[in-house]
This record gives sequence, C-alpha cells and structure tokens, in this order.
Amino acid sequence: MLTASDVELAMQSFISAAVDMVMSDHLLQGKTGTELAAEMKRLKPTIPIVIVSGMVEEPEGMEHADLFIGKGEPPPIWLKKISDVLQKSRCQAAQSKTKGAGLD
Repeated sequence: MLTASDVELAMQSFISAAVDMVMSDHLLQGKTGTELAAEMKRLKPTIPIVIVSGMVEEPEGMEHADLFIGKGEPPPIWLKKISDVLQKSRCQAAQSKTKGAGLD
C-alpha cells in the first residue's frame, strides 16, 4: 500500500509505481478528488479510482472516478463496494488481454 500526504506525491507515486487501485478523499488541498481522478485516468485509464467523502451525494466530476463511498457508510459496505470495483477492473483487464492476443 502506498500513501501520499499531498496531490503532488500522489501523482508521483501513481506514475512510478504499479497501482491496483487509488482511493482519495474528495477534499484535497488545492484540488478535488475528482480533479485528481481526471488527471490519473488520462495517464492510466484502467486503474479504478475510488472517491471518499463526508458528502452525502456524489460530487461533481464523478465521471472520472469509478466509485464513490460516503464516509458514513458502514465498513462492510465499503468492503463490498471496493471488492466489486476491483473485480470489475480485473475482468476488464482479462478481457483486454484476450482481445490483444486475438483470442476473442
């Protein structure tokens, strides 16, 4: 697991490391989580991005992220949602490999 204390460090880690998923708060210093998601998706569009927020409703810009989780949701719901988004990502990656190998 990688952690970052600011947006710059998050982007550096995202670019340089193998990442399975990104989880970001929505309210960041100088940027929103959905703005960060848009930047990350331009670089690595297949990596799932989860936005976490104390807001009840999904924030503007969620089209760049794969999942929204409200901080008030119970942990079992978080785990289920994250498991689902990772499973979906793995299935899409496997389909891409199959198509790339001409096996579809």
